[in-house]
Amino acid sequence: MALPPHILPTLAPAYPAQLRLPQTGYYNALPTQQPYGPYSVDQTSAFAVQALRSGAPVATTPSHNQRPSTLPAWQPGLAHSGAVHAGTSQPSSASAAHAGPASSMGPPDRPRKRKAATLRADDWEPYKKRILDLHIEQKRPLPEVKQMIEEEYKDFKAELRQYRSRISQWGKDKNVKLQEMQAIVRKRQKRKLVETDKGQLVFKVRGSKVEQQKIERWMKRHDVADSFLHAV
Repeated sequence: MALPPHILPTLAPAYPAQLRLPQTGYYNALPTQQPYGPYSVDQTSAFAVQALRSGAPVATTPSHNQRPSTLPAWQPGLAHSGAVHAGTSQPSSASAAHAGPASSMGPPDRPRKRKAATLRADDWEPYKKRILDLHIEQKRPLPEVKQMIEEEYKDFKAELRQYRSRISQWGKDKNVKLQEMQAIVRKRQKRKLVETDKGQLVFKVRGSKVEQQKIERWMKRHDVADSFLHAV
């Protein structure tokens, strides 16, 4: 039996006191109490009171205010632009900061060797006679010739490969080419095996004497027999 509306008790508005939390930066330490409407009675409470007076069974539902808020705690000075996961706030830039920039795993670049200055024929002319005297006449090795020239002429600098190239262009290269050595061996064997009544030959290439030891080493390296004519 439903009761007339005037028999319902008058419920005074109840505003729960707001708890004043310490300023620690965490406002969700205690369960949040949510104030109700102007009469401080929610729909579930009003229905329960009416049902009790009518004698009907009451089905209650758990209050939503029993669990603490799962919203992220606000911290002063912390930017809240990051994504929220499982009730915690973490700036999206944090994971990027831990990852760091991608680094290349290849070997470091080797410094390039500085290119030697270009020297023309006229640049070599003042030093030509001295270079040939040291290298051809005195038979000094080319690295030693280079060092001596740099000590005597402070304003002249050239790489070792430039010395070799320039001496070859002057026609004073001491290195005997393959065709030249083949011709020397052919004449030497002919004089030794056929022209036995004549004296031993002396060979020169670009003004430099080719020693007999050098000829014999070349013959041994190329499997040329000393007792046969060398035919090419």
